[in-house]
Amino acid sequence: MSVAGCRGVPLHSGEPDRADTIPVVGGECELSWWLSPLADDVPDDARRIAEERLADAEVSQSRWDEWRTILKSDPDINWTSEGLLQGHAYLEAVRAEVRAALEEAGYPDTNRVIEVYSDIACSE
Repeated sequence: MSVAGCRGVPLHSGEPDRADTIPVVGGECELSWWLSPLADDVPDDARRIAEERLADAEVSQSRWDEWRTILKSDPDINWTSEGLLQGHAYLEAVRAEVRAALEEAGYPDTNRVIEVYSDIACSE
């Protein structure tokens, strides 16, 4: 996904598994996430865990701030606006929740069985 503009490049098509609209500095961002198996034999348990966590993931202000700090400190990204940075921080916080749930259930990120693709569009 490109972070140079206000619109990411979708890595997945079809209806998202989750979509949120969040307020950010100067406007709002529309966020979408898709779950995609990375193999033909993904255990049903892993799919269920990923689906449940994606649906239920809540982003606390502290987690949102943590991801904002992580993304802002990346020297390879030049954020064009605070609103876009905030949107991406929220997006990544949700993705991290799904990965953490999978890790906790014995499906570590180092051996990823399901990818969480995402897209963002911000109006500022």
